[in-house]
Amino acid sequence: DNLKPEGEIDYKPKDKAPTKGDRAPVVKPKDNLYPEGEFEKRHPEPIPYGERAPVVKPKDNLWPEGEFERPKPEEYTPTKRPKAVKPTDNLKPEGEFERPKPEEYTPTKRPKAVKPTDNLKP
Repeated sequence: DNLKPEGEIDYKPKDKAPTKGDRAPVVKPKDNLYPEGEFEKRHPEPIPYGERAPVVKPKDNLWPEGEFERPKPEEYTPTKRPKAVKPTDNLKPEGEFERPKPEEYTPTKRPKAVKPTDNLKP
């Protein structure tokens, strides 16, 4: 390699390093477009309701002949409530029933409290 630097090389910076970084100012881009004349706005148009088609009843050639008889509704008449019927059976108890005799109340003596004995002495 025959490329060599010529002269002295100064490795020390000439100015000191910046101590505080400043923010760059905000630059708004400028344009050459400007609105000319009057600005036309959109006028809201009322939405019309749709028209309904006329109701067409289909015609037929069926006609009732003679008189039409309607069933007469029955009139309400209150009725009496039927009496409850108790069913009868042929099963009847025979003989006498044995019932246990209730014991009469007798006060009992309270048992003495049993104190446990230990071998520990003060």
